Amino acid sequence: MRQLTNQEISSFCERMEWLIHSGVGVGEAFRLTAEDETDSALKAVLLQAAERVDNGTFVSETLKGTGCFPGHVCGVLAAGEKTGRLEESFRALKIYYEGKEQTDRRIKRALFQPIFLLLLLMVVLGILLVYVIPTFQSVYASLGGSMTGVAGGLLQVGLWLRRWIWIGYIPVGVVLLTALLVSINASFREKVVGLVNKWSGDRGIMRKENDAAIAQVLAMGLGSGLPLEDTMALAAEVMTDVPRAKKRCLLCKEALVGGIPLLDALKQSEILPQSACRLLSIGMQGGNGDVVMREIAAKLSEEAEEALANKVDRVEPALVLTVSILVGAILLMVMLPLMNIMETIG
Repeated sequence: MRQLTNQEISSFCERMEWLIHSGVGVGEAFRLTAEDETDSALKAVLLQAAERVDNGTFVSETLKGTGCFPGHVCGVLAAGEKTGRLEESFRALKIYYEGKEQTDRRIKRALFQPIFLLLLLMVVLGILLVYVIPTFQSVYASLGGSMTGVAGGLLQVGLWLRRWIWIGYIPVGVVLLTALLVSINASFREKVVGLVNKWSGDRGIMRKENDAAIAQVLAMGLGSGLPLEDTMALAAEVMTDVPRAKKRCLLCKEALVGGIPLLDALKQSEILPQSACRLLSIGMQGGNGDVVMREIAAKLSEEAEEALANKVDRVEPALVLTVSILVGAILLMVMLPLMNIMETIG
């Protein structure tokens, strides 16, 4: 069974949240969700999941066994089950994957047009180098002259590119093909994101997303009275796909086991930004630590989404500018020698 898309996960979590909020049992919620499902394979998976839940299997373990849901979903649901906040977990996942779906759409929109322009540019450049530049060279040879100055320099550049450009086409083609697959294929995009998370997925924008996910688990743990050490262990499970973020959670857990207060442990392990730690300190002094943590998680999620949106919004103008510069250079390479030829003939 294929892994579900962000939109499908968001829709599934939304329906489960509504049904559980309405007082429907979890197993029955799976069955009702399956009845509305048009994908026969997914419908069968949900019905099997309903049977497993009725037999006492945890929801997180059940979904993990299907192979349809990413580790993040199973980790958040495991935290919700242990803290008695399964409904809240489904709500948080719905919001999270709604944001991811919107981000995916922005990425597609930002990459597809520049990729098409770059592919077109490669084709045009190939035609110019194979057919146009040699024509200029033969015309000048027949006239018994040679180009000098800027026009001659550009012609020499064109001749040099004609000889070596094909070597550059290979890596550029690989990059463009990868970018095209990332923009149109959801499963390939998830694999690329998974590789990035594995090797360097706890920096920049991804660091903000990881902090938001950890904050959600902390909010559920504080609200349910779960021991802080167990809460951080759950956060580490949620971050299984991001080794560096998981390491931060385990360091915080070790600090808590060693008797270090929560706020100091969070600062030492860099689980949350300094500003978030200060807000949490104020909230815990007033007895509203879980409420403040939920607000922190929501704020971190919003900041991560805005940062990613700003990053994506800068991609398209940068690529369009690059294409424009390259097109202008090619036009100069063609037009200046052509003007020189016209002057010679005239």
